[in-house]
Amino acid sequence: MNFEEHGQYKTTFDGQIILVEGVGPWNIESVLSFIEQMKTIQVDVGHACIGCITVLRGECIVTHDAKKELQALQAWRINKGFEYPSAFVFPGDEGHSFYEALFSDIHKDRASKPLFFESVEQARKWIIDAQIVN
Repeated sequence: MNFEEHGQYKTTFDGQIILVEGVGPWNIESVLSFIEQMKTIQVDVGHACIGCITVLRGECIVTHDAKKELQALQAWRINKGFEYPSAFVFPGDEGHSFYEALFSDIHKDRASKPLFFESVEQARKWIIDAQIVN
């Protein structure tokens, strides 16, 4: 049984950085739509991408089956050689440690672990600095 998408997201390519903006919580229908869009963007930009910044608002949780699909997206990225830094920004004061644990677990198989920031500017600087080092 399919349900209406719950949760919102917008994905854009800003220079060399994928920018994801989302408002949760998300169900499997919303996550599958997001994954389709992310794969399309990733293939379109190829290895020109140097990082991804994800800004999440609201209740940043996903259903169990949606989490598994997000983990599968990470496996797909690894398999395709799309390894780049991922940064998360959680505006607001509540739930940061829970959200960080959730999204760290989703990205657990990647060589570069995600980092968490208070602002998009901090995240962007970290991604750019990571490219200079490498």
